[in-house]
Amino acid sequence: MTVRQEPGTYSNLLIEAPGESWIDGSAYNQPHTCDIGNDGTVTNLDVLSRVQHGVVNHLNWHNPVTFNVNYPTAGPHTIVVENTGANWFYVSYRLTNYLTGPNLRVLALSNPTSALVWVQNKDHTWWDHRSGMSPQPVNPSEITLSGFQPGTYCIEQWDTYAGAATRITTYTSSDGAVVITTPAALTTDLAYKIRKQ
Repeated sequence: MTVRQEPGTYSNLLIEAPGESWIDGSAYNQPHTCDIGNDGTVTNLDVLSRVQHGVVNHLNWHNPVTFNVNYPTAGPHTIVVENTGANWFYVSYRLTNYLTGPNLRVLALSNPTSALVWVQNKDHTWWDHRSGMSPQPVNPSEITLSGFQPGTYCIEQWDTYAGAATRITTYTSSDGAVVITTPAALTTDLAYKIRKQ
């Protein structure tokens, strides 16, 4: 499966650290360096803490993070996030206009004649929704699924909140690939049902 967006457009990347620690010797309570790829890959993510400890109350837990980034329009940079205060705070990180691919999570279950596909704007999280934050809309993107038998396929686009099909199209595949194009300005999620006619 491949996912691509319009050339020259860049999506935001949200980096959520996986854990935290309040004990001595934890990997979360150490300085780390993370290399951030334009495809959303993050090295050392497994030891990145969502808590930034300061330099007074828990100096031995002080855990600044260095991000090595390479913006598509501005080149390479080093970003250091460090809490120089007395205490601690929770943190997540957002790189704007950074991803060269669409900011989508795509999951698919398929066989040679059918597939179920779920597509989510990665910024559409329960936390951001609860906090009143609006996801950055994702431009139309192409999702190419392979491994199908040649033939004509019915593609149903489903509104996951209404539980109803909102668009039905057909796609003729000669090489075993089926291409789905997501709608403009996707801010939530949607699903697709694909079946051979």
